Amino acid sequence: MHTHPYSLCLTRPGKNPAISQNVVVSKHAQVFFESASGLLQHEELAADERYGQENAAIT
Repeated sequence: MHTHPYSLCLTRPGKNPAISQNVVVSKHAQVFFESASGLLQHEELAADERYGQENAAIT
């Protein structure tokens, strides 16, 4: 099992550790995946633009 930066959140004491762990991790995961997918979409758009410009230059 590899160490994950968000695993530090799991050591925080709470009234109900199991629930607070799940909430913290799921929120971090949601934000992480949203930002990652947003970056990927942005990269794809940028790549499409570059590809289109290169094709326009070739033809």
